[in-house]
Amino acid sequence: MPVTPSIAPYDKTPGMDRLASEGMLFTDFHASRSICSATRAGLMTGRYQQRAGIEAVIHPHATHPEHRKGLHETEVTFAELFKDAGYSTGLVGKWHLGYAAETPKYHPMNHGFDYFMGYVSGNIDYINHWGDHMQHDWWHGRKETKEEGYTTHLINKYALEFIEQNKNKPFCLYIAHESPHSPVQGPDDPIQRGPGAKQRSTPHAEAMKQTYEGSAQPADSSDRSLGDQSTFGGGGESFLSDISGLTGDAGFPHHRPLSSTVGVGHCVISGGNE
Repeated sequence: MPVTPSIAPYDKTPGMDRLASEGMLFTDFHASRSICSATRAGLMTGRYQQRAGIEAVIHPHATHPEHRKGLHETEVTFAELFKDAGYSTGLVGKWHLGYAAETPKYHPMNHGFDYFMGYVSGNIDYINHWGDHMQHDWWHGRKETKEEGYTTHLINKYALEFIEQNKNKPFCLYIAHESPHSPVQGPDDPIQRGPGAKQRSTPHAEAMKQTYEGSAQPADSSDRSLGDQSTFGGGGESFLSDISGLTGDAGFPHHRPLSSTVGVGHCVISGGNE
């Protein structure tokens, strides 16, 4: 019987099932912080995020004291280590370690990534890619670029493109999906932020389901496109979610009683950093 890592198995995820059954499934995994930027600073550097000076969310509001923070070039990231070892390095999706349009030194391509397709803010509208700082935020490399497409689908597209381009040589690809982060939007929902914003008509539970769908595709599709694991040349693959449970609606995960009664993932007790 296949091991299914999801506790809300709305979709079949054969690639993830294979990762779980043939690899290691962590059922009690904890991040070093319960919020986005600080956790990512720890992940990127392998150090406590306080040592990198990123203890909180890099705030979207320009007047907030945390807004001007970012990952300094003096920090050594895993991407830099892989690049120095001869790997092609890529980031597809969320960065959230500095608003690069305002402070270019925080751009991920200054931190070891050869390839970047994604956004630098905390979250974007899934439809028009309007960031939490109320500006457009979708990048092709070092250039902010307007592109049509649902965020999850675009991240999957460029992740698979990078894998296809580099499958015959050593590579390190960091796929940072926006899902299941807010704003909660399915592919057919209207814009909810920025120009043209409208009220969503899809029921919340259905929109949440659609938000989750597709975020496992790189694990599933890369498994099919690369075939046997020997194609990785002894490498590995890991799959992690963005944040802990949100509301628990319609079977989606929450962490009560280990988190606050509203199920929000920002608390510092166990449910906030699982």
